[in-house]
Amino acid sequence: MPPLFQLPPLLPLLLLLLLLPPCLPLCDVLIVGAGFSGLSAACRLKLAQPELEVQVLDKAAEPGGRVSSEHMCSERSPPAKPGAAPGYTLDRGFAVFIDSYPSLSAPGLLDLPALDLRPFQPGSLVLTSPGKLARVADPLRRPLDLLPALLAPVGSLADKVKVLPLLFRVFTSEPAELFKEPETSTLAALSDRYGFSPAFVASFFRPFLQGIFLAPLEEQSSRMFHFVFKMFSEGAATLPRGGMGAAAKQLRGRAEALGAEIECGSRAVGIGRDGDGYRVSVERGGERSELLARRVIVAAAAPQARELLFGGKPPLLKATPTPPQPQREVGCVYYSLPEAQLPVADPILILNGLGAGDPRLSPVNNLCFPSAVAPGYAPPGRHLCSATVLGPALDAFREKGGLDERALGEAVREQLARDFFPARRREIEGWELLAVQRVPDAQPSQLGGASPASSWEPRVGEIGGVGLPPGAFVCGDHTATATLDGAIGSGLKAADKVLEELGKS
Repeated sequence: MPPLFQLPPLLPLLLLLLLLPPCLPLCDVLIVGAGFSGLSAACRLKLAQPELEVQVLDKAAEPGGRVSSEHMCSERSPPAKPGAAPGYTLDRGFAVFIDSYPSLSAPGLLDLPALDLRPFQPGSLVLTSPGKLARVADPLRRPLDLLPALLAPVGSLADKVKVLPLLFRVFTSEPAELFKEPETSTLAALSDRYGFSPAFVASFFRPFLQGIFLAPLEEQSSRMFHFVFKMFSEGAATLPRGGMGAAAKQLRGRAEALGAEIECGSRAVGIGRDGDGYRVSVERGGERSELLARRVIVAAAAPQARELLFGGKPPLLKATPTPPQPQREVGCVYYSLPEAQLPVADPILILNGLGAGDPRLSPVNNLCFPSAVAPGYAPPGRHLCSATVLGPALDAFREKGGLDERALGEAVREQLARDFFPARRREIEGWELLAVQRVPDAQPSQLGGASPASSWEPRVGEIGGVGLPPGAFVCGDHTATATLDGAIGSGLKAADKVLEELGKS
């Protein structure tokens, strides 16, 4: 006699499937961070093994990390016609693209000719007294500037002769050799090793190098000084035609063309082990989900990388890390001006050789006119002025509610009119203030501390003195040198380590 009630044969199987946990997406390599290091790692992985599934997450709306550009119009220069591209390109903090960085020669990454790099003129103009700009030239690359270089009231003749041993040192040494030297502060190297006078150090080297490393000479690494001086001496400081963000945009396009999946607006909040791989918790628009990956590369800036790995939910690392490296801060103030009011037509960097003084009165460390270097930074008939303000000067304009942008913008304007270009005071008073930027974690420190960003060999297998488990790596300028070269090189190194592990598995 058949039973009164019998389950359909497939129903138990369907019930079992409903009770099982959902199947999570799985990729071969998950990269957290779509800056230059993360995008470089993605390109390297896909170039080496096109079949790998590589996914890149970034919490920002656009990739590029700290290297980005904003495109905008202004009241005085609206688009030429409806739908036209915005007229001004504002880089996130003043930065230059040094075309001699070794990592740029890695195959399959950036197409430098397509970036249409426009060089700065070698040397600089140094403010020696109100209204007086003296040219510090590079006669090795511009022989006609030899006599003006010798006669310039910046440094003595003896100082200029002492530059030759410095040039000989960097020209005859490979970068790796420079990083094997005993390390001192840059101030000690300039004063004790090369014997430059205090006046030359104060008027030229201090504003020039502080504009690069965002720290006093006493807190800069001599190894980093030699490396960057070599790069400037052998190559050119340039700006891409479309701004520094154009390089990040090109690298993203390259990674996507190779087959990497890049997802912006997604924030990794925790990493945990899952068998031989990793389970990554991700927040997207307030919703939380999980991803599985065989290997993970954390390509975020140092503060975010430490927060994710030591304080994530869940944290991957349980040990106590060494204290974090200080992060350098910088500000940038942008003005728009009519083409006829451009005070310096040469594509050259201008340094404040008078010293910092009272930051409320003299906040500017260096300035330039990017639109005189590369087209695209300003619309036709206009120019763009970029003034750099270092962290200590920014502190003088902090209020309880944050940075007093209006006061800083007016203080910079007053210094430009009083010290740099007094003959153009009335014109400068009419320049349009476009933006006041503050970049809080612009650069990791490079001298002292447990993990200074002055290592030629990227430290991709540890962070904060704590080793990462198999299959997990970090990259970024904080693991190598605090340069674009360090960011790219560390991303390539992390990718190579992943490929090495995958080849063994």
